[in-house]
Parts: sequence; C-alpha cells; structure tokens
Amino acid sequence: MIRRPPDTRASIARHQHLERSTLTRNLKAVFTKGWVEEVRYHANGRTRPIALTATGKELLLKAEPEWRAAEVEATTLLGIDEMMTIIGAADRLANSRSAVLLTSASSMSS
Repeated sequence: MIRRPPDTRASIARHQHLERSTLTRNLKAVFTKGWVEEVRYHANGRTRPIALTATGKELLLKAEPEWRAAEVEATTLLGIDEMMTIIGAADRLANSRSAVLLTSASSMSS
C-alpha cells in the first residue's frame, strides 16, 4: 500500500483475500490511529478510496527493517525449505479463499 495509489475497500479486500466487511472492521483501528484516510481526489461518487497518511507511510517504513529481521530469523530457525513450504501453503490457502469468495459473490448476485 505504501507505493500504491489510493484504493477502494473492495480492491484492498480482494488483494488481502478478505471480505469487505472484515476489512472495514479491521480498518477502524487504522483510521482511528490516523494511519489511513479517505481521499476525495480519486473518488467517483460511489467509492471512497483509502490512502496512507504521512504518519502511516512513516510507520510502515519504520517497521520494514523489523519485518525483514523477523523473516531472516524465521528462515534461520526453520530453514529455507520449510519457509518455502509455509509460504507455498499460505499462497494456496489465499488462492483457495479467493476462489471461495468469488464463487460466493457470484452466487449472491444471481
């Protein structure tokens, strides 16, 4: 999100493999902290795009080294093969969840 233009809740939910309602609920805390905001300049009347605030970008940039360190530590503890297995499993779960959400959304619109 740090390098992406403002995006809608629906698009972010798809990217994160979440239902929109779950994302909206999770975003409440992020809005409260002032890390994201709704922006008007990308709105089209039906959507309320969300963008990181300067504080949100600063927080992500500050957290990135810790995230990278955690990845290195996990790889050291588990080994590269186990890490790749976990990442592959997570990807498969995310993709299967996306397929379920798409099927669910499709059946609701019929």
